[in-house]
Amino acid sequence: MILEETEELFSQLREAGYEPSICEDDIPTFLNPVHCGPATEIGDVILENDDWYSRDLIERHQKFKITAIGDSMQDAGINAGDDLIIEKGIVPMDGDILLVNLVDRFSVKAFYEDEDGQTWLVPYNDDYQPIRLSEDSNYKVCGRVIEIRKKNPRVKSRDCVRRIRKMKDEMKREITPDKVESVIFDVSPMVKNGRQWYAVFRKLVELSNWGMAEMEPFCTLVASIVPKHEYLPLPSELQRMAVQSFVRVSKLWDENDAPVKGKRFRDYQQIADRTEELLLAA
Repeated sequence: MILEETEELFSQLREAGYEPSICEDDIPTFLNPVHCGPATEIGDVILENDDWYSRDLIERHQKFKITAIGDSMQDAGINAGDDLIIEKGIVPMDGDILLVNLVDRFSVKAFYEDEDGQTWLVPYNDDYQPIRLSEDSNYKVCGRVIEIRKKNPRVKSRDCVRRIRKMKDEMKREITPDKVESVIFDVSPMVKNGRQWYAVFRKLVELSNWGMAEMEPFCTLVASIVPKHEYLPLPSELQRMAVQSFVRVSKLWDENDAPVKGKRFRDYQQIADRTEELLLAA
């Protein structure tokens, strides 16, 4: 096939909704996905008839590629959108992940034979039940998954949020009121004007159970711990610093968008960093 013919063919396939590409490993690709869940039909083509690719490819290849959908094998590392490389002509063994045809419907499951000689297709997701196979079961093993190819691997955002919240909650439980008082005392020599206490307060908000609305209790606490400090904080002064990038977590403070610049900005950073170091110290 010459270049012009190839380009024309690819153009027609794209118009039909496919994403054609030149295959580097020459593994035949099945265009319809296979379900990792309840057995489903794969288009109008019966896989084991081998009608969907040419006989010469069958002779040269014992592998083909198919895309997974569904979530029943997610705990085995197979997610929707993954490409599965299937090896044909195998004898199933315990633990193999198989592509199986169940009454002309297809599914991907783990294979297992129990102590009674009963064979099972086992999903790797507790939301699904194993499938018991018997002599009367109309099924055929189409091949074994030998490789999982990820496409743009991603995780669920809500799982990230849950894990981060769990970590933060654990950290906050470890920062006791006594530790907060000790940190305020230890960091106080770095504070050279009343507004710089904002850097300490901001870290308490990020790492402990303090909230942004508790500036007045914070000022009262500082005055009780270091009553003779030359620069005690005032709620109004702290509030004046909670602007621009200083309203965000201290790691996101930006000198180009901060209420102080130059050395003054770096002083706030250093106080915030030292406060975090002391709060998180064992």
